[in-house]
Amino acid sequence: MVKRLLVTAAIAAPLVLMSVADQARLGAQSGTSVVINEFRVRGPNGGNDEFIELFNPTAAPMDISGWKIRGSNAAAGVGDRLTVPPSTILGPGCYYLATNSGSSGYSGTVVGNQTYTTGITDDGGLALTLANNSIVDQVGLSAGSAFGEGTRLTSLGSTTASNLDRGYSRVAAGVDTNDNDADFDLLTPSDPQNRASVPGCASPPVGQGDAVISQVYGGGGNSGSVFTNDFIEIFNPGPDPVNLAG
Repeated sequence: MVKRLLVTAAIAAPLVLMSVADQARLGAQSGTSVVINEFRVRGPNGGNDEFIELFNPTAAPMDISGWKIRGSNAAAGVGDRLTVPPSTILGPGCYYLATNSGSSGYSGTVVGNQTYTTGITDDGGLALTLANNSIVDQVGLSAGSAFGEGTRLTSLGSTTASNLDRGYSRVAAGVDTNDNDADFDLLTPSDPQNRASVPGCASPPVGQGDAVISQVYGGGGNSGSVFTNDFIEIFNPGPDPVNLAG
């Protein structure tokens, strides 16, 4: 029996050590992770009429809690645009929409799942990163952008004549060959999608999501107390790991 327990521990350890961050890095290398699927950095309302659509092309839910969307200008200046809230699980085949809520911002009718207020420059770029800024996916609109893969996309302009309902969308949803020019086509009109766009995606899949507080003991050390110390017990009711980082 002891030998069986030791063998089980040896097999299980690598699975535990394969964190969400490690899975994302491996996924980004193999084209099987969450990607930037469609985006617009200018629209009918002007330069802030933006959206960024993420997509999970994998067969498994992905915990994107703490991930970031970052922007770059054409001189490689970089800054955060948003950080995904805790306990955000993106199911397989599901979308996550970020929209600009600044002045003259996003004008689309599909509601964003999260908003940001600092725009992406017309000839810059954007990236989806982990909490530590490790890049999961990236798109560039100029050679000077800090972000981009392979041949960069062409900027769609920065004048009022460029204020059109169009954006860049992946040729095939979720397919990433690590070359922006090969992976994206111009889409007119743009077609943003959010978590509610796909049935079953608005909420985390069954068995996924939050861990729960399953037991609390606050009388530790008191006269007649059963236990010497207080404790809080956290329980994962689902069959899959839950990332408790942060």
